[in-house]
Amino acid sequence: MYNLFPMSSQKELIIDKVDCPDGIVKIVMGSIKDKSAGLITGDIDLNFATNGDCFDFVESVINKGNHKIIFDMANIIFIDSCGTWAIFECYKKANAKNGNMAIINVRERPYTRFKSVRMDEKLSIFETEEEAIEYLR
Repeated sequence: MYNLFPMSSQKELIIDKVDCPDGIVKIVMGSIKDKSAGLITGDIDLNFATNGDCFDFVESVINKGNHKIIFDMANIIFIDSCGTWAIFECYKKANAKNGNMAIINVRERPYTRFKSVRMDEKLSIFETEEEAIEYLR
C-alpha cells in the first residue's frame, strides 16, 4: 500500500512570534531555525500533521493579550484543509478578542487553496509586512 502522507518525511514544525510596532505580533513558521540570526526558514507544509501545533501556538499568543496578528506564510509551500481550518480558526479567535489578523507572503499553492474555498474573500492578505502593519494599526 502506498502511503500518501508518510509521517517520516514530515519536517518538524518550528513556530515563533516576532514583536512588531504598535503591539502587533508576527507569527513565523518553518522547518529550520537559524539561532545565530534568529530567523526561521525552511519550507514546511501546514497540514493534518502540523495544524494543531500552529493553532495551539497562535491561540496561546492571542490568550496572552496579543490580538493583532500577522501570519507570515513565506515558508509554507502546501496547505491542506486542516491547515486552512487552523488559519481560519486563528482569524476568528483574534476577531473574537476585538483584534484582527493579516496574512503575508502567501505562495501560489496556498493562495490557490484559499481561493478554492473563498477564504481569500474573508482573510486580509497582503504582499508586504508594512502593508499588514498599516492595516492592523
